[in-house]
Amino acid sequence: DYYPRCVGYAVTGRQTSWAYFQQLARNQSGFYWRLPMEVGHWHNLGVDVADLYNAVMANPEAFVKAKANKLRVAVGTWNDRQLDAVSEALFSKLAVIQPSVSTPSVLDGKPLGERATIAQIRFGMELEEQVKRKKKA
Repeated sequence: DYYPRCVGYAVTGRQTSWAYFQQLARNQSGFYWRLPMEVGHWHNLGVDVADLYNAVMANPEAFVKAKANKLRVAVGTWNDRQLDAVSEALFSKLAVIQPSVSTPSVLDGKPLGERATIAQIRFGMELEEQVKRKKKA
């Protein structure tokens, strides 16, 4: 519950909700990908931020029109509360480059994400659903 609030504070400079990640997803200003959960296995990931943003917004000029001058990238793991769970993320050869031509965003050679799942995040979703159920009751 506290992690989304901490990230929200770091981004906005003010107190935010435990549902901060869901709010970003609904507003299409936060995008999420679920990567394979294979312990001890390395993956090759290539991301074209402008191309992904255009695809999510369903507008080939969306990234240019957004006039973005900052980018926050957060990469990490989902922490399972079970004692025998393994949660880790290892990274190597990280680079931010501006290619001369658009390159496809891929994970292990396959296209990265579908538009319908990019605006969904599991972190905090269970709590959000509990709150919704209580409000209906």
